[in-house]
Amino acid sequence: MDNQDGDSVWRAVPGTQYNVDFSDTGGSLLDRLQLRVTSGPGQTGTVLADWFDLAAAPVSSAAYTANFELAVSTWLALPEGQSYVSARAYDTAGNYVTAADVFYVRKDTTPPAAPALLSPVQGGTAAALPLTFSWSAAADAASGVAYYAVYLSTSQDFAVVYSSVQTVPAQYQFSPA
Repeated sequence: MDNQDGDSVWRAVPGTQYNVDFSDTGGSLLDRLQLRVTSGPGQTGTVLADWFDLAAAPVSSAAYTANFELAVSTWLALPEGQSYVSARAYDTAGNYVTAADVFYVRKDTTPPAAPALLSPVQGGTAAALPLTFSWSAAADAASGVAYYAVYLSTSQDFAVVYSSVQTVPAQYQFSPA
C-alpha cells in the first residue's frame, strides 16, 4: 500500500503529490479509499482530519495507483510542524485494511524572527575595509533558518544593490573586488 516515504521537505503551501497505491487481491475489487491525518504517529494525538474519501465508492478496480494531493481544506487544517497521514482501503465485500502513517507532512508557514544587526551600528559609516557585519541569530521553531540573505547598497531604498550574498553564519565580511 505504501510507496511514499515521509515528506521531509518543509512546506509553506499545499500542492505536493503523494504516492500511495492501493490494491485488492481477493477478487472483489476496491470500493472506497480513505485518509486520516493526526498530529502524532500511530494515529495518536489530535485528529486533524478524520477519515475522508480519497476515492469515493465505488472504485471498482483491483488497483488504484494515481498520485494525489491533500485537499487545500485538509492542508489548512494542519498545524505547524509534522502531521501523520494514515490510509484505509475497503473492498466491495466490506473488508478493509488500515495502514498507519503511510507518510508524514511537514508544514511551516511562519517566517523566522528577524535578526538584529549587532555591528556595524545601524545607519553608521565605515572608514576602513573589509567591513564585517554581524547580527543576532534568527529563530524558527519549525524548519529552522536555512540561510541569511545580505544585501549591500549605496542607496537607502536599495534601488541599486552593490553586493548580495547568502550566508549561514550570522556574520559576513565585505571586501570590494
